[in-house]
Amino acid sequence: TYSLARTDRKKPIWAVVAMRSESGDKLVWFCSGDSQGLKEGGIFTLKGTVKRHGDFKDEKQTTINRCKVITA
Repeated sequence: TYSLARTDRKKPIWAVVAMRSESGDKLVWFCSGDSQGLKEGGIFTLKGTVKRHGDFKDEKQTTINRCKVITA
């Protein structure tokens, strides 16, 4: 279960969705189209594929793709 931290629309065709788990882990999803109606601060469950584990600005994060929101 994750909480949506922010959504940044980079171009009309894709967006960056940043999320936090209840334990504080950071998850990033570069999605095409829309972010499936997710709202900032909302709690939801999703299913996706882990693309990579890495660091960004000295913070560990997991990048995912092929996501589908299960519950919102």
